[in-house]
Amino acid sequence: MNQLYQRGTGSWWLSAILFGTTLIGAWIYYQEHQTLSQLQVSEAASRTELAQLEQQNGLFDSQIAELNEQLDRLQESNSQLSSGEQELNRTTDQMTRRNQSLNDQVAMLRSTIQALTDQRALDEATQSENALVLAKVESAQIDLQTQLTAAQARQTELESQLAQSGVETTTVQAQLAANLADLVNTQAQLAESDDALASVQQQLAATRADLANSQAALSAADAALASTQQQLAESNATLATAQEQLAESNATLATAQEQLATTQADLARQGAQFEAAQAELSLLKDELNKAATTAELFQTARQQLALKQAENETYSETIERLKNEMSAEADAMNNLEAKLQSQLAMLNQEKEQLVTQLEDGTTAIKLPESILFASGSAELNTEGRQALALLAEALLSFPNYLISIQGHTDGRTIAAGTLKQYPSNWELSSARAAIAVQELIRQKIPAGQLQAVGLADTRPLVPETNSATRQQNRRIEVILLPNQFKTKELAQL
Repeated sequence: MNQLYQRGTGSWWLSAILFGTTLIGAWIYYQEHQTLSQLQVSEAASRTELAQLEQQNGLFDSQIAELNEQLDRLQESNSQLSSGEQELNRTTDQMTRRNQSLNDQVAMLRSTIQALTDQRALDEATQSENALVLAKVESAQIDLQTQLTAAQARQTELESQLAQSGVETTTVQAQLAANLADLVNTQAQLAESDDALASVQQQLAATRADLANSQAALSAADAALASTQQQLAESNATLATAQEQLAESNATLATAQEQLATTQADLARQGAQFEAAQAELSLLKDELNKAATTAELFQTARQQLALKQAENETYSETIERLKNEMSAEADAMNNLEAKLQSQLAMLNQEKEQLVTQLEDGTTAIKLPESILFASGSAELNTEGRQALALLAEALLSFPNYLISIQGHTDGRTIAAGTLKQYPSNWELSSARAAIAVQELIRQKIPAGQLQAVGLADTRPLVPETNSATRQQNRRIEVILLPNQFKTKELAQL
């Protein structure tokens, strides 16, 4: 009887202990649930603020991009103005040298004109002297002709007297001979006068020809001087225009430099605001990470509470097993993240977060297109096979998870060369997901754990504005979905 009483008392105490334990567990669950609700509210507010900051961050990015474009345009304009100023300076130098050359030519032409004027005066003086000499020679010729005529008349008279009288023949003949000699001398002098006259006339003709040439050269020099003076006037006008353009360019350059300084100041101010927003965003992300960590702790506590009710397993064994599994999963994800980041670095890609713990307890692994495939293709490259081998090694630590392989593309249409093989982004994303599943099966991942999903461009990470944002959206995502806990009944006490 005592033994039956003791057994009844022991069963009652054991029932009381189990009931108390259940109450304590329920209270802990309630407290953790309240804490989680508060954290979820705080997380929602933080995410709203984070979204606002990210939107503001996007506005800052667009403003900075616009300011950078304005800065580039101003710098290009500044460069063009500098080039124009240099060209105007070169033109000014050329015009200055040309003006100097024209001034030298004017001076040379003036010297030539002066020399021709002096030569003309000299020729005119020579012509006057030659005219005087000619007049004297002509006068002497006239005198000699008169003397010749007189001598001939005298000879005729003497011959007549000789014929009439026949007297004093000897005397008359002597006189006649003397007259003949005088006549010969006069004729010789007349011939010399004729020669001198011809020489003077030749000199006069040469002098007149030189005078004509001098006058022609003088006229040509006058014309060249007038042309040079016109060119000089045109050069001065062009130089004045170039100087005005240079002054306008300098004014424009000064204005552009002021605008450039203003733009740079705006850019610096926007940069400071952007850095402040980035710092605030970083703080919010840290708070979100802390909230996510708390949520994970709550999830772990809830799992531990469920494990207390697990079938045919002691509490300590279940907790230890789950701890070991979670530790192995965390280590596998950390190792995968490090190895994928290393592979990204070898491909000269920017570092980005590749492994993410989602709110519902699932894990998402992002594999950029550049690691796996060529653009527009579903054929794995060498780096892609290496990356999937690393992924398969990590996935061995998740035997109780459904592994969803999801293909994503950007919003561009399929290139003409691959339209027959992939009519749209749906076929391309599905083909990539299927190829990744086949490679994982080849790497010993059970086919029953895998599924392939093609999502085309329906789930972009970021709005597509340029090639960099399109590249972010081209990816393979590996989603690890935990199965529900399978509990066993506790052994009968």
